[in-house]
Amino acid sequence: MSVFTEDRAGRHLAFAMAFRAVLVASMAVAMGSSSAGETEKRPAAMASAGPNGVAPTPSPEEIERLIRQLGDDRFERREEAQSELAKLGFAANEALQAARNDDDLEIASRVRYLLRLMRVDLTRPGDSPEVVALLANFSYLKGPEQINRLEQLALLKDASGIPALCRIILHEPSIVLAKEAALAVMKAYPTDEVGLDRLAKLLRENLRPGGRSPTRWMLSFAKFHDAPDDAWREWDEWTKQEEELLGQEDQDTSKRIVTELVTRQVDWIARMGGDSRRMTEKMRAMFKSRRPAVLDPTPLIEWLVERKAWEALGILPSAFVEQLAANPNLVLYNLAKRYADLGKKDLAEAAAEKAFGFDDGVPSRGQWSRSQVGYLLQFEGRFAWAEREYRRVIELGKPGDEEVYEATLALVEMLHDQREDLRAAEVIEKVVAGLKEQKPSPLVNLRLRSLMAKMDYHLACHWERRGDRQKQLAYLDAGLAIDPTSIDLLILGYRASPDDEIRRQKIETLIKEAVDQLRLSLLTGPDRATASNNLAWLLASTERNLDEAIRLSRQSLAEQPDTGGYYDTLARCYQAKGDFEEAVRHQLKAVELEPHCGQIARHLETIRKQYEEKLGKPAPEPKPPAKRSLIDETLQPQRGPASFLQFQDSFPIE
Repeated sequence: MSVFTEDRAGRHLAFAMAFRAVLVASMAVAMGSSSAGETEKRPAAMASAGPNGVAPTPSPEEIERLIRQLGDDRFERREEAQSELAKLGFAANEALQAARNDDDLEIASRVRYLLRLMRVDLTRPGDSPEVVALLANFSYLKGPEQINRLEQLALLKDASGIPALCRIILHEPSIVLAKEAALAVMKAYPTDEVGLDRLAKLLRENLRPGGRSPTRWMLSFAKFHDAPDDAWREWDEWTKQEEELLGQEDQDTSKRIVTELVTRQVDWIARMGGDSRRMTEKMRAMFKSRRPAVLDPTPLIEWLVERKAWEALGILPSAFVEQLAANPNLVLYNLAKRYADLGKKDLAEAAAEKAFGFDDGVPSRGQWSRSQVGYLLQFEGRFAWAEREYRRVIELGKPGDEEVYEATLALVEMLHDQREDLRAAEVIEKVVAGLKEQKPSPLVNLRLRSLMAKMDYHLACHWERRGDRQKQLAYLDAGLAIDPTSIDLLILGYRASPDDEIRRQKIETLIKEAVDQLRLSLLTGPDRATASNNLAWLLASTERNLDEAIRLSRQSLAEQPDTGGYYDTLARCYQAKGDFEEAVRHQLKAVELEPHCGQIARHLETIRKQYEEKLGKPAPEPKPPAKRSLIDETLQPQRGPASFLQFQDSFPIE
């Protein structure tokens, strides 16, 4: 290979300038603009045209010969071929695109150099103002902006943007962007006969057989309307070729592109109609031939759910799904949540039901357990879905399992938050019955003691709300007899004995012992944030050592600053001290972080009323809940570039 000298650099600069002029002239010819003024501006090579003023188009064989000559041993021959190809302008574009990754590095390098200089004016006389606006500076936009423009072009009225998309498919130097233009056409696929006829006609008029892959896709796409079997066979071949490219880690494709091609096949099966058994078998055969490693399942799953294609979703082999999405149930729940937000209750429940039934096995590495999924749903305010997940864990697991214990505590706390304490106690009762049948051990005994005390606490809360003080105190005393260190029971006991001196003294003694124990845990325990918060909550709720409570609460927030419950504690500290401005401020933050927590919301209303009574002015209003989704945040790190989250707007809910 020859050395790149300063002398040669000068020649390349001159060549580039000449090439740009040739490019302008060749595009003018393609547009049918052959005025005398334009012809005078063309280089001599372009001016010496045929009898009608247009240079004859060379054959594909001649273009291929010139491309091969780019790798000639002689420098002069390589330069000559490069110059000739430059004179051809966009007549050589498709052949150059095909040679971008030639095995001969000299050819590939020179081809890429030529393609980099091809900045095409994509507009044509007769383009609508909307098309012209969307094509303005297209080559200089960033990738996401370009894709957005492509999708807007595909959605223009009467398919007026399709010819421009065809130009991009034919001439865009970036093959990936050309493929994105083809994807945009696919996603705007019309459903009416008139629209289908118009699209097929426009694709055939503006593209020609052969050439680069997205051109072939589009011509097969046009064929589906009137020759679906032929289109299917061709499409299956194009999809397999794209899969092979991706398997080779080729930069000219992506999981997103391959997945969209596969999605079109599913769409076509559905559109073909006919016998459902035949359709199911065709889908099964198609999925069986796909390689999981080269697909991103999340857009495909979303597409299937939106169309309620449950049979196709069920056909996805479990190994296929597990390899492609660590948490397909979360993907489906995310869809269900979006449908619910849009008021599409039936569709939301159907998606949630499918998510719930996805797997009862042991979570694989990186997969979230049902308890964890339940917590995410609870955070989103999807309490019925969360309860179903928690109960499934409890039903299927053994009473001594760690996950059963965690699911029990989570479900019980959620029911308490909803003031469903009797149901919470019933959940605990069943788990306790199972634990009593387990072989005794220190861990089993500890959990039994904790759960039995908690069951009495929830029964005491239930009877407190029902106004039966006798039963409330009976369950309160039973719980404290089992676990005299329970913070919840101690606070309830403090609140329940304002006029009973003997009961108050007993509770005060137990509270003092619990405070000493919690202070000790701050020095020896591993979880300082939780211990600091618990002690602050106990101190503030029993109206003692409030400065210490505020200090401890702030300490817990310093370690875990995005925890709504910790802000709730800090607000309780200031409320007990009578500083309602600070109390409201911190409680508003708690609501912002945990907008679906009933206890936090109720606590805010109490503080706001006290604020207005004491200060004589309206209390600050809570802000609209932020659109934060723990499910989205959980899915985010598990996706590559072609993620459901990044491309969710590419698959709009209709």
